[in-house]
Amino acid sequence: NAAQYTEALSHPEQFERLKAGDKIAYVCKECKTVSEITIESHEHAMGLCKDGASLMCPSCKIKTKIIVKTSRNEPSSRKEVVYVNDKGEECAFLLAKPADKK
Repeated sequence: NAAQYTEALSHPEQFERLKAGDKIAYVCKECKTVSEITIESHEHAMGLCKDGASLMCPSCKIKTKIIVKTSRNEPSSRKEVVYVNDKGEECAFLLAKPADKK
């Protein structure tokens, strides 16, 4: 159920917290689908936010390039992970279930 995925994965620190067995949602703007991906390992999670790497939509098989941008106007210089198509347009994003608040 896509409704349970509400946390946008857009910063490398968020990928650091993913563990094997966690499920995330791949939202493709090209074919308008939500596909569930199971994290296989810490390396798998970190590969989803690796600058220059690519991902494929599980539904329409479009290849998505991963770009990590640094915002210069923020004091912490936070990195932002963006998924773009071959035209450089944002075409997908990843969502996670919010961390359990203890």
